[in-house]
Amino acid sequence: MEYPVRVLVLDTVMDRGGAETMMMNYLRNMDRSKVILDFLVNRDYKADYEDEIEELGGRIYRMCPMYPQYFGRYKREIREFLIAHPEYKIIHSNLEERSYFALKEAKK
Repeated sequence: MEYPVRVLVLDTVMDRGGAETMMMNYLRNMDRSKVILDFLVNRDYKADYEDEIEELGGRIYRMCPMYPQYFGRYKREIREFLIAHPEYKIIHSNLEERSYFALKEAKK
């Protein structure tokens, strides 16, 4: 196994919310020589935690918003993203029921 293992975290935006703060606590305290968290978010603006994520070795990727009118576009974008990034063998999602789209594509 190659280290660090990169884990893709799906979240809406990396502002100072509950799930986001918990993921930051993990990122700050884990052995980043073994595991690093990268984030795929659904907002087009730079959020509160993004600078720190990058300072700690993580990456930020962006997709279209997860609004119903964009579900088809999101499914296409996530499929293309996963094909372009086969390094992600582990995906953690904080998107509640909307996780379905990304995790279904990842399973394929």
